[in-house]
Amino acid sequence: MAVYKPWFTSNSVKEDGNQIFIPDLTEEEDSLAQVRFPVMKNDERDYLSMKINDMSEDAVLIFGVSESSVLIDESDDENEIDNDDIKPKSRESDGVAYFSDTGMIVSCIRTSNRYKKGKFHKGSSIGFCTDYQTETKSVLMFFRDDKLIHRQWLSLEQKSQYPTLNIWWGSLELTYDRSARPQLEQGNLSHWITDKYLDVSQGKLAFNGDAIMAQCTAFAPYPLGDGYFEIYIENTGVPAGKSCPVVIGLCPAEAGTYNLAGNIMESIGYHGIEAKIKHEFDKNAHSLHERYQCTAGDRLGCGLIFIENKEPRQNQKVIVYFTKNGEHIYHKAVSQPNAGFYPSISLQHAGDVVDVRMGLPHPALDFEEWKREEQQNTSSKLPDLKIQDQRSHDHEDDEIEGITVQQYRFPEELGGMRTDGTISPSQPLKKPRLIQCNDALSNQKPFFSMTVSKADNDSVVSIGITKSSQTVGTLPGYLSESVGYSNTGCVYLGARHKTACFSTEEYDEGDVIGCLLDYSGNVHIVSFTKNGRLVGRAEVSNSNTKDLLPSIGFKYIPATVRPMWTHKPSTDMVFQQHNLNDWIQTPGLEINGNCVTIKIKDRRKAPKMLTAPHPLTRGQSFYSVRIVSRKNREGHLAIGVSNHSHVATTSNKYRDIRLRCHKGFVVTKGLTLHPAKEKLDVPVGYTNDVIGCGVLFVDDNQPDDRAEQFVVVYFTVNGTTVSHQILQQPDGGFYPIISFRSYGNKLEVNTTVKEPALPNKSEWLTKALGQIEIHKKEIKAMQKEDDKSRQNRPASPVERPTSHLNKIKVYMACSAERWNEATYIKAGLDSYGYNAMLLSKERVAKGSVALDIEPRIKSCQVMVCSITPEYCNSKLAVSELKLAQKYNKPILVPVVEKVKVWPPAGNIDDTLRMLSTYRIEMYSNFDWGMDQLCKLIEEVRGKGYNAKEIHVEEGDAAKLLYTDAQKGNVTQNTPSDPQAFKKAAAEAERKYAGIGNTTTEPSPIKNRGNVQKSSQACHIL
Repeated sequence: MAVYKPWFTSNSVKEDGNQIFIPDLTEEEDSLAQVRFPVMKNDERDYLSMKINDMSEDAVLIFGVSESSVLIDESDDENEIDNDDIKPKSRESDGVAYFSDTGMIVSCIRTSNRYKKGKFHKGSSIGFCTDYQTETKSVLMFFRDDKLIHRQWLSLEQKSQYPTLNIWWGSLELTYDRSARPQLEQGNLSHWITDKYLDVSQGKLAFNGDAIMAQCTAFAPYPLGDGYFEIYIENTGVPAGKSCPVVIGLCPAEAGTYNLAGNIMESIGYHGIEAKIKHEFDKNAHSLHERYQCTAGDRLGCGLIFIENKEPRQNQKVIVYFTKNGEHIYHKAVSQPNAGFYPSISLQHAGDVVDVRMGLPHPALDFEEWKREEQQNTSSKLPDLKIQDQRSHDHEDDEIEGITVQQYRFPEELGGMRTDGTISPSQPLKKPRLIQCNDALSNQKPFFSMTVSKADNDSVVSIGITKSSQTVGTLPGYLSESVGYSNTGCVYLGARHKTACFSTEEYDEGDVIGCLLDYSGNVHIVSFTKNGRLVGRAEVSNSNTKDLLPSIGFKYIPATVRPMWTHKPSTDMVFQQHNLNDWIQTPGLEINGNCVTIKIKDRRKAPKMLTAPHPLTRGQSFYSVRIVSRKNREGHLAIGVSNHSHVATTSNKYRDIRLRCHKGFVVTKGLTLHPAKEKLDVPVGYTNDVIGCGVLFVDDNQPDDRAEQFVVVYFTVNGTTVSHQILQQPDGGFYPIISFRSYGNKLEVNTTVKEPALPNKSEWLTKALGQIEIHKKEIKAMQKEDDKSRQNRPASPVERPTSHLNKIKVYMACSAERWNEATYIKAGLDSYGYNAMLLSKERVAKGSVALDIEPRIKSCQVMVCSITPEYCNSKLAVSELKLAQKYNKPILVPVVEKVKVWPPAGNIDDTLRMLSTYRIEMYSNFDWGMDQLCKLIEEVRGKGYNAKEIHVEEGDAAKLLYTDAQKGNVTQNTPSDPQAFKKAAAEAERKYAGIGNTTTEPSPIKNRGNVQKSSQACHIL
């Protein structure tokens, strides 16, 4: 038998038999060692394990399977990009990796496929084997200490599946072994994949968490195949007479222990508390009679029979059925995923205990009749389901007016402020909810905070600012003109699709988290604190200074917080520019006086950031950094100014200019700007070099140093000016920012140094003043440009800057009569860098669908329709919107002429009604409208056709809902207003008014017999 031996990419790695030794790599040029093993063949020794004999505290071990020699977690750095350009895709092929420092098992290219499975360390044993294999992909089984902990798909051919180790920093000693896989038994619950809240004893599964925990799921080690199993509910933690939230069913190979059968793709489950059979989300749920709710003493069963003559674990049609106390209650033909259907059981309450009985014979049911029925039903053929993200479906935020008690507005689930001054949801929340205080933040009372009294690992709590007109069925920062800081460390800034603007420190029980209004101008600068330290900063674009309402949100497992609403901060919340301990700093930095050092070893590429608490002003317009020591020039040291504390990924106001010592460039960045690079003529970045950065204020007529204005940003190296740029400073100002990432680097920061001698200062000022005059003329010209002038003449062509946005094709639809106005929208999109496709006026008039229009709509990412009466009444509009639906393209509708009622009459009013949340009114403020249009393009691209129907069901529930809303409470459900439903419908339509909508006339809403849960516009029960 051939010897199974690894090979190494570092000469520092030593081998002795089947033992591997990695020394301390701290002083090495490369702190990463890579160990690769040959591809394992299918034989009796298909299990590879690693026993960690010794491992230093700083060392990180990554164990996985990959074609590449580098194992990465893409999500580690997704919010801390510090490259000179847009982050490139790190790799093209898949991989699966298990990280010792985070305890995560992840896909190396799919950031959504991440599962927390527990850290490992000295004394641990980790291993994997292949559970199922096709020509192009495999299911891997991961073990820790010989227990199965996870299964995950790997999209690689077998010949490319190299077992791989990555070791950061060292030192580490381990023993590897290739042997037969651990023997797993389907009927032995200790061999199942279980959560920490599930206990196994004598064939029974018990829940050991709090009574308010979310459900946890256990998965069998092998698929069910043609078989049947049951659970007996021996005990339940719910009160007597209440149904038990037990779920029994079948799931795909890859799933998290927080997933329930029937709530994720490729799964089906019997939900006892609801008496429902769910198949891939609620929308496919089949409701049973209430007698099929479950409680202690009930016996639930699940079985599977094959219909097709295929290999048992192949994708194929099967029949899944469920029983209660031996009675058949439901069966359905579904598509079994590749690798098979795995039995799963979910519990929720402390005291829940079930007896699991595997391998039972099928009950006496007429399976042959079911098969004949299915074979006759040819229309029931299901598609081949692909591997995809197995997280639960993320529904849109709920539109909830809430109830108002004193100065607080909140949904019923939160219960408002308790008598002891705390807030805590009364039950787990599947969807986000928040409480809002109507005592707005102001310059007089700019601060509020909360103490986290209790939080679970699965709790989500968020602090931030929202508006009075917004729903309380969301989290702070999820909606426009709001901001929120979550306990996960994510800061959200008006993210419609829940995308974090940046990430900072997580927080937990015992932490005191604050929200500080730092500056109010055209935008508002908000800083977040953790235990008295600054941890992040972002801007809120809310023109109403009296509508900055303190808010606290919750989701999943209830947390308990004690808020201190708006007040003036104490003296210990005053942050000093010269005190580096008051700067926003990434964890891992060590501050000693005015020196800063990276004190921890970190495998992740994200740089360590240090950001000043205040921006540069005329009073202190310059700072410097001396390089005390550097490990090497590749430490990515960058010094400059920015209007954000972190690299922002969702703010179009983000501006950043830094001198990057490792490359000798000055790089100017913004979310919608292609990074501009200026190569320096002098060497920079060596020990004892002093790099300075300053801001020269130009306009003496601007009294506010923090207002938006033109400034000169300049850099010096050892006292010599090496670069200067005239830039438009964003509202709030430019803050000093330093980033570097090599362990052992040490810097000395001086914030009290005076502005250096600038020989060319007068020349800079002259040029900057000239730029200001040009800008004023542009603004004046833009102010003169009105709806009439845009209609009379086309816009001048705009040179499109080179950037990543060039790849985003936007098809522009308009009428030939109003083509001129569409050119201004095109010019605006071009100025941002988008690839806007607008046909010539003659070709628009000709309207050749096959030759001009269909190919462009097919190739675009977003379709933008310039809404005018002429376009709404054209036949071309009908064709273009049908093509958008055919090719699954999202549609945005900028309105260039004021309309009294939405949608305007014409040939496309039905479609426009469905797009009411995607309309932007350009006529009142064209430039503002362009900003909103660009934001929406980023949000909707790749999301598919968005003209979804608005359905409203009229019924008693709607009337009662509106009646209670009128009364401001939920204590009595008696109708008092015969027009309640009409008012409720009108109010729902008002809430979903488009961007910039000011009309007081509600749009018509269709009455339907059914409520569609996928509605984007309104959903009144």
